[in-house]
Parts: sequence; structure tokens; C-alpha cells
Amino acid sequence: MSWKQPDRGNPYQTFLPGEGNDAGFVVPHGGGGAGGGSEELLARILKALQEGIKISESPRHMDAPITAQTIDIKNVFSIGPGLSQEIIRFVAPPGGSTWITHYAIFNDGLLASDFDFIPRVDGRRIYSYHGDPLDNFRIYLGVNATIDNTALIPGLISMQPGQVLTWEAINNSAVDTNMAVRVVGYFDRTQIRTQERFGG
Repeated sequence: MSWKQPDRGNPYQTFLPGEGNDAGFVVPHGGGGAGGGSEELLARILKALQEGIKISESPRHMDAPITAQTIDIKNVFSIGPGLSQEIIRFVAPPGGSTWITHYAIFNDGLLASDFDFIPRVDGRRIYSYHGDPLDNFRIYLGVNATIDNTALIPGLISMQPGQVLTWEAINNSAVDTNMAVRVVGYFDRTQIRTQERFGG
């Protein structure tokens, strides 16, 4: 489509009447002056802009909705050799949906594979494909030596009221070891799922 010299009577007209512009609108027939369908064109442009600009919520794994209460629970235990410890136990509150979005794990042992972190909801293992793929997806290695925000691992889990999230830590080494877990998410009273879903 070539640019056309504007009509002297309409300095804003750069296309022939009936010819489409870059936005896909057809310039209406109406002579060189104002009016002649310009209101209709403006209404169509505004409608197209309104339909094209849609505000959507952030993905559930990124940010808690403004209606939600955030969840950030953490715990650490010194676990003796050959022993296990339930580090986290969280019961999803009534009246809404609970979303776990991230977790972090840490231990100060020398050999990561001497330790296990086992997350469960209602006794069943979650995050089935997190961990070491060469060792039955055992979870034993964190991202770094802390459980701060830089150590958080994405993992989206939805929980219904009354469901129980637990993290068990197992020390398979020969010495006492500090083991920690952090769980981050949110509780939203405006969202209630009708079917159970663990995700991960």
C-alpha cells in the first residue's frame, strides 16, 4: 500500500477513501472535511482497543493475588545419624484454596546423597519429578547453602481445606546434621476447587 498525498481539505487523510490503513481500519467515505463517518470510525477504533487490551491475573506460580494471604513457613532440626524427622506439617485452612508455589531445602552435611527430603500431601509423595533422575528422583540437593529467596525452587501444588502437607527429612550419614525446609505459597478465600489436585 502506497502513501498518498493528503487531500488539502483533510490534512489527516493519508489513504484513499475505502482503502485500509495499517491498523486494518477502512477510512470511510465522507468528503474532505470533518464528519462523514468519522464518529463511526472513532467508535470502531475505541471498541477494537478495548477488546484488545485484556487485564489478566498473574500466573499462580508467580505472585499471590491481592485477595490472598501469603504463606511462608520454615523449620530446621539437628537430626541424628540414621534418624528421620518431620520438619514441616501444614494443614490447609478451611474456606478457600491453598497454593504452594515454591520450596527450599538445606543440609550442612558433606555428601548430599546421605540425606533425603520427602514431601507429601495426605501421605502421598508429591513433586514426583523433582530431585535426582538417576536415583529414583530422590530430593536431597538444594540450590544453595541457604533457604532464602535465591534458593526457592518452583513447585505448584494446590490443596483443599483439611489436606496435610508434610516434609520429612532423613539423615543417612554417620553424624548429626542440620536439615531445613522452607515452603512458600498463599491462601485465597476467593478460589475453591471442586476436585482434588496435587500438581507439582
